[in-house]
Amino acid sequence: MAYENDAYDGFDSVIGEEADEGGFVLLPDGEYPFTVTKMEKERFSGSENIAPCWLAVVTLQVDGGELGRASVFHRLYMVKKQAWKVKQLFVGVGLVDKDAKSFAPPWNQLIGASGVVKLGHHEHNGKTYNDVDRILHPAAAAEAAARQVSAQPAAPTPPWGK
Repeated sequence: MAYENDAYDGFDSVIGEEADEGGFVLLPDGEYPFTVTKMEKERFSGSENIAPCWLAVVTLQVDGGELGRASVFHRLYMVKKQAWKVKQLFVGVGLVDKDAKSFAPPWNQLIGASGVVKLGHHEHNGKTYNDVDRILHPAAAAEAAARQVSAQPAAPTPPWGK
């Protein structure tokens, strides 16, 4: 089995090197492809800025290429002033038309959906984390991919191939 030697013997076990940062990858600000790997619905108890409401915590597996893969949590509060974030996600993964005036989010189709995210950073308790700045519209994502490909240097022409 794949997890044969994965479990510790108990709570008194000695924890080894695998405890260092848990494989956390901090990606530089930029645009990256992602896939939705998880979505959890929770109840948010409210804060100074947001009323008590339902909350969707969406996990994005972000592909940083040679820099590695990062799991980024995108919190979607189900309040009117943040409805744009919900729409942005569903439009960005191609599940809702950008011109839709209203829609019922197809939550059950979200896992496995993919798109492009613009990442930034936020700090909390002295640590820096990846943060979703925005989810790109599919057309903007295609343009970003084209820019990335054109920014790569062309292969050198061998002297004998002129």
